[in-house]
Parts: sequence; C-alpha cells; structure tokens
Amino acid sequence: MTDQNRDAFIDKEDLYDMLASFGKNLTDEYLDVVMNEAPGLVNFTMFLTMFGEKLNGTDCDDVIRNAFACFDKEATDTIQEDYLRELLTP
Repeated sequence: MTDQNRDAFIDKEDLYDMLASFGKNLTDEYLDVVMNEAPGLVNFTMFLTMFGEKLNGTDCDDVIRNAFACFDKEATDTIQEDYLRELLTP
C-alpha cells in the first residue's frame, strides 16, 4: 500500500498515491517538504521512524478523551463514524 511501485523505497509519487487513497489531495510543494525531511532515500523503516517522530509530543490520554467527549453528546463513549467523518471533512 505504501510502496506503490514496489521498488523498496517510498518516493514522492508513492506518498501521493497513499495519501490520495485516504482522500487527501496534496500539492507538490507539500509533498516536497515532507520528502525533504528525510536524510536520504525513504525505505519502510525510515517512513515509520519519520511518522513516529511526528507523533512525539501528542496530548496525554485524558486530554484526547476530553476532546472527543465534546462530540459525544449522548455520553455513549462512542462517536459514529459518519458523524466523525463529517466533522473532519472540509
């Protein structure tokens, strides 16, 4: 799914195709910025490392739960997929 052309590396086109499969349509400039963060060729391990570094500094569990609770109007501890998609889609 990530290495679309199966050359063992994730290039700009692979990244574009992967994100497009999630409904994202990103500019060449944005993709260049992301790809230029890598110190060299991006294999799957490097991709996971870069992705993991972006997750550092995320909010603690309580903050995330409280944020989602704002959208759980019926206090069911769930958010319907369609409702969440509607909230996250411009």
